Amino acid sequence: MPLAEIPLSVWRKRSRTFVFRGQSIRYWTVGQGEPLLLIHGFPTASWDWHYLWQPLAQRYQVIACDMLGFGDSAKPRNHTYSLLEQADLQQALLAHLQVEQAVHILAHDYGDSVAQELLARHYEKRIEVASCVFLNGGLFPETHRPLLMQKLLLSPIGWLLGRAFSREALVKGFRQIFGPQTQPTESELDDYWSLVDSNHGPRIMH
Repeated sequence: MPLAEIPLSVWRKRSRTFVFRGQSIRYWTVGQGEPLLLIHGFPTASWDWHYLWQPLAQRYQVIACDMLGFGDSAKPRNHTYSLLEQADLQQALLAHLQVEQAVHILAHDYGDSVAQELLARHYEKRIEVASCVFLNGGLFPETHRPLLMQKLLLSPIGWLLGRAFSREALVKGFRQIFGPQTQPTESELDDYWSLVDSNHGPRIMH
């Protein structure tokens, strides 16, 4: 049975907003039950989860946000982005929603690193994590194979490449990541690019 799609236009209309350290953050929540925090990857946004959104909501209170610098959330320039801050953001969102019980985490890609920080905080008794599932992320440095674009974005010329980043570059990267039977449609690629390009995203990609 195919999973139901949530069009990006509909997804955006369902968003809510809260302020984190002076920055506007878009988030979504649906369902009832134990809290399940979804943490998206680079360079997209929480819309990555839209096929799983309704199935997961049948069992959990599902929570997701576009992290700072991603999707439709604020993308401040001259800001020092960090995984620690993104973990702070996830905890601030849970506090905003008054989630006090142990939270399940489902993370992908860049989100895996944020989830690892939350796990470390679990052992420091700063957050209670009930379970954590990692999807396709660089958990083990010796086996991680970043794309050339990812390496270049971290280089001294990263800021220049980010400004030149285009839909075509995004498509080229996605063609390597998606499987032969799961390649995104042109419409989906337009939507992914819309999320990257929102709020002048390419200028802060590095």
